[in-house]
Amino acid sequence: MQNLPRQFKQEQGTFFGIPLTHITYTSSVIPIILIIWAQSYIERAINKILPKMIKGVFAPVLILMITGIVGVLLIGPIGTGLGNILGGVITWLNQFAGWLVSALLGGFGMFIIMAGGHYALIPIATQNLAQVGFDNLMMTGLLPGNMAMAGAAFAIAMRTKSNGYKQYSISAAVTALLGVSQPALYGVAIPIKKAMTAIIIGGFIGGLYAGIVGVKGFALSDPGLAALPAYISPDGSWGNFINTLITMVIAFGMTFALTYFGSYEELSQEEIEEITVNQ
Repeated sequence: MQNLPRQFKQEQGTFFGIPLTHITYTSSVIPIILIIWAQSYIERAINKILPKMIKGVFAPVLILMITGIVGVLLIGPIGTGLGNILGGVITWLNQFAGWLVSALLGGFGMFIIMAGGHYALIPIATQNLAQVGFDNLMMTGLLPGNMAMAGAAFAIAMRTKSNGYKQYSISAAVTALLGVSQPALYGVAIPIKKAMTAIIIGGFIGGLYAGIVGVKGFALSDPGLAALPAYISPDGSWGNFINTLITMVIAFGMTFALTYFGSYEELSQEEIEEITVNQ
């Protein structure tokens, strides 16, 4: 654990004599998720205990105070410990089976994004760039996942009969190609389960290829078309860049084909309106 980024290291302080763990919450995810989960129980307990007459005034104050204390003293350190373990496992696995990590991130990275866990990969990628000059974790694994979501979104745009959803899907596909996959994730992958299955398959195969040939990123960016210069090797060779393009074609093409030629059931008008209403 000596090589963990600074924000994963534990620095001791005290709170009325109780040891504290210093946590940089802006670059951590698991502690925040756990604190919010605990707050839901604290809020229920406070609302049951306080009389209705004073609940509106004192409940928010007590919930915030208790959550803050419990979070700083207990839940935050537990979450940081879990994050340390997760980061250590990913780093260890990446050293001995990088191809597997790339394949798993390519196929199942969207679930990590849903949980906000992709932010936990950024410090590891930053450390890799600082120590060895390249990143073969986030920049390698999330790239095929983004391309797979773009492929699915483009296929749905060609199959849907709704003009509004067609425009949304095209926009989501373009943003995924550029490295921002959330619109395709929440507007296509989650509502259409068969598209999600295609994304998993296409992203996994693309990530597997990227891991086997050793695709690397030489600068930190959102993995996508806009980040292509980051995959050009500093020594001037083009092998890594070409393999990056092949990875993108595999993930995008396979997912597009599976989604376009597979069975498709149009979403209801209510579902489409719910997805596109804020677009």
